[in-house]
Parts: sequence; C-alpha cells; structure tokens
Amino acid sequence: IEAAFLGVPSIAVSMQRGRGRSRFDVGAFWARRVIEMLIKDGLPDAHECISINLPLCEEDGSVAIPPLPPMKVCPMNVHGLVDKYEKRASPTGATYYWAAGHGLDFKGTDAGTDVHELMEGCITVTPLRYDMTAHNTLARWDRLVRGDR
Repeated sequence: IEAAFLGVPSIAVSMQRGRGRSRFDVGAFWARRVIEMLIKDGLPDAHECISINLPLCEEDGSVAIPPLPPMKVCPMNVHGLVDKYEKRASPTGATYYWAAGHGLDFKGTDAGTDVHELMEGCITVTPLRYDMTAHNTLARWDRLVRGDR
C-alpha cells in the first residue's frame, strides 16, 4: 500500500501460516499464476493496490505443487484484530510488550470478505486504494464547520 500512496500501481501478496512448515514454493507458484492472470491486460491503476491472500499450504511429505485453489474477488474484512501482547524484559531490563497474536484473530468476520473466503481455502483478490476519505460525509462536516445546520 505504501507504493500506492506514491502513485505506483502495486500488488501485495500474503500467505496464511499455520503451525506446520509452510510450503513457500507452493505460495510462490500460486502467487505468480494469480499475478500473471491479473496483469495480462495491464497493471492496476495508479494509487491502487491489489491485495492477494493465499490460503494455508503446509508440508505433508509431497513435493508436488497442489492445484490452484478457487479464487474470489471480495471486499476487505473491516473488523479489528483481537490484540494480544506479551510483557517482556529487554537485555537491559527495560519492559516492553511484544505482539503475540497470530494475525487472523478478528473480532468478527463477515461472509464474503477476504478473511472469510481465505478461511474457506480460497485465494482472495481485493482491490484497495489508499484514500480513506469518507467522501459521502464531506458535505455534512463542511456544513458543521461553516455553522450551517
């Protein structure tokens, strides 16, 4: 998304991880296939970031690359994470807190969103843009600032 802030068309890829050893070779293969499909007619627009999430794929003794999972284009899950922190001490004795969550422990997950579809074993594709302006409320806030009711 940082590239999108600068107007550079961008693609972000994340892979779900579990407790076993992740098959990064599979993730790389799947990511390449998805990216090739997405950019065959051109790159994302300036200030746009395409977020790709790859489902869990762990070592199972096989060296074969599993087939590409189903893909879903879907919106981003907007529920916050359940934050977990561990209190620790640095080598100098200073206290600090270490993020201890696993990254996908959300307070809620709506059906059809990227997190829901990822948990169903799908590759998710979510077009993002960095402009977080609530355009639909600009006029309301402008009226309040000007003193209009």
